[in-house]
Amino acid sequence: MLPFDHERRMMTAVVCDARGVATLVTKGAPETVLERCATISSAARAALNAEFAAGNRVVAVATRPAPALVTPTAADERDRALVGLLVFLDAPKRAAGRALQRLAGLEVTVKVVTGDSSAVAVKVCRDLGLSDGEA
Repeated sequence: MLPFDHERRMMTAVVCDARGVATLVTKGAPETVLERCATISSAARAALNAEFAAGNRVVAVATRPAPALVTPTAADERDRALVGLLVFLDAPKRAAGRALQRLAGLEVTVKVVTGDSSAVAVKVCRDLGLSDGEA
C-alpha cells in the first residue's frame, strides 16, 4: 500500500480478488486522481463540478489492472480509469453562522483554511455569511 500523504492527496493499494487478479485502486482528492486517469468523461466532470458547487466533499476512486504488482509506487499512479465519486455532505453546524456573526461584531477577523476544493470552500463561506476572500 502507498499511504495517503498531503502532497499526493491520495492513497493507493493493490487489491486481489478471489481469483487472485490484482487491481491497483486509488482514492483521494478528485483533482489529483483525475489528472492521473487516462480519460475522464464530460459527464463525470459535470457531476464533480455539481457536487463541488453544492458544497459537498468528494473523494474520487480510480483503478487499473496490476497483474505483476505487489507494492505500488507513486510512478504506478497513472493510466487509471475513474470508477466513481464518493460524495459526503459535511454541512457546518447550525450555530456556526451565529458564532461567526458574533465574532464579526467583536471585530475578530476569521480566516478559513481548508484542504477542500476552492468551490466547496466558497460555497460554505457564502452559506455562513462570510466574504469569499481569496479562493
